[in-house]
Amino acid sequence: MITTVHRNQIPEKASRFMSEFINGCDSNGNIIVMGRVEGSQTKGLSSEKSDIDLTIVYVEGLRNLVSLRTMGIKLDNLPFQKMDKRDLHGEVLKEHVGFVFEDTDFEITVTPLFTKGHLVYPNICEVCPENINIWTEARSGNEILSQLYFQNGKAIYDLFTAHEVYERPEWARLKDLVSNKLHISGDSLYGFFFGYMNSQLRAHENTMSFKNFLNVNNLTSSKVWQYMTDEEKRDFHKSVVNVQRAFTEFKKTNPVVKGRRWIDFEKRELKAVEENKIDPVVKQVLEGTYIGMCGLYLFENGAFHCDYSTLLDEFSHLFTEDQLKLLRKCVLHKTGQERIIVPVMKFIEELREPRIEIFKRIHNALESTHKKQTVLPAKLTPKMQDENAQLLQDYLMDITPKE
Repeated sequence: MITTVHRNQIPEKASRFMSEFINGCDSNGNIIVMGRVEGSQTKGLSSEKSDIDLTIVYVEGLRNLVSLRTMGIKLDNLPFQKMDKRDLHGEVLKEHVGFVFEDTDFEITVTPLFTKGHLVYPNICEVCPENINIWTEARSGNEILSQLYFQNGKAIYDLFTAHEVYERPEWARLKDLVSNKLHISGDSLYGFFFGYMNSQLRAHENTMSFKNFLNVNNLTSSKVWQYMTDEEKRDFHKSVVNVQRAFTEFKKTNPVVKGRRWIDFEKRELKAVEENKIDPVVKQVLEGTYIGMCGLYLFENGAFHCDYSTLLDEFSHLFTEDQLKLLRKCVLHKTGQERIIVPVMKFIEELREPRIEIFKRIHNALESTHKKQTVLPAKLTPKMQDENAQLLQDYLMDITPKE
């Protein structure tokens, strides 16, 4: 049996938003079975200004199950102010779904519990001037039951660590089934913990290589330099457009640095560099250490732990005093209690060695604990896979609308 411990209190406005959402959306005959809060709110790492990440799961209604073309949840009549989310260039993200409710930004993901394999039509959000197409996660095969069957580590992690603000009996039953009956592979969860920790704590290696690329000697010998005016050259490090140009050129000649994925660098580290804000870097450090310690706690105790600071106390023996001081300083910054004021590139450079050392310490402990753990089977046997398939199939048959 896998359990969850040290859940954090979620803002009550999340429950109120969910009630308004259910009353205001057009379900198209589908049944909303769950709404849950994810992200910093669940880890004790949110501030008063933090947004709320909300995932909403639905079961397809009978009409959709027998239809050649199904419709997801329609969001164009919701009584909320639309929230724009923009990329690094200021362009509105077409796939983003966000609303403002009680002065808080809510980022919404809507996903089916399971689909029968057909295309899910996009829903048109008419309140959005850009006429945003809101697709469900089914477009990429991310429906919940399929992820659980294929032992997707993030799906399992989310199921235990997210905080439900609304749930029907169908969802409560699924959580009980996964917690008490479904076979879960320790290797799959280890892969998730290690991979996520690795991408967060080592993303700065791309940043440091990029910083070296930004020096004048490199630039003057590259194609980037010829596009710059004299003024742009003088203000190079402050110019968003020029950093983006340099980054594009950098990727052409440095496809991957030490195996790190470019998407991680682009999403957070590049944003930090362009906006001269350390928040994305702090978030990576905390996310990476949290997920590693969460894995350690699971393999040692058979439970998912939801609170960062308590986890840090639990595993404080893994770190030096300076490393603990750094991590606690990042917590104070992330929660808005005490901001760190320092130029972003200086901050990234100062954290370079500590991040690598922290990663090594957690990785060594996680790898050792994973090898010795007896909480979960390392790999699933064919028999276990068959039993999982039968459990999920029976569950799906029972909750499928009959009329």
